[in-house]
Amino acid sequence: MATQKIIVKAKPERGFYRAGLYFTREGRELDTGALTKRQLEAIRNEPNLVVVEPVETDAQRKAREKAEAQAAAEAADAAALEREQTAIAANPEAWATATKAAQVKGELDAKAWGKLPAAERVTLIEAQLAPAA
Repeated sequence: MATQKIIVKAKPERGFYRAGLYFTREGRELDTGALTKRQLEAIRNEPNLVVVEPVETDAQRKAREKAEAQAAAEAADAAALEREQTAIAANPEAWATATKAAQVKGELDAKAWGKLPAAERVTLIEAQLAPAA
């Protein structure tokens, strides 16, 4: 189960105990990952409690999406670097030739080539190797 934050508010004025926790009308924020399945079910099914699922703001959504995109890019780069190392070990001369051909074909100077993300750079090199394969 994915962990998330919820806010739990008691309906009774004096507050309310459920699942070993005390809740007030002001509410209490809980991390669902810190609760057992039984506790979470008891809280969600209790009629004297109101469970509020926080709404993600646009800023929070954008930050989450940016972090997810960054993580995906890092994973793609790591996979590309692994493919690169395997290809270099198998045939360093062919990889070096394909690297030069990819750089020329892309009309990229050494500085621009160095700034390419690994996933993009390795894909360009692999495309140059493909005809020879």
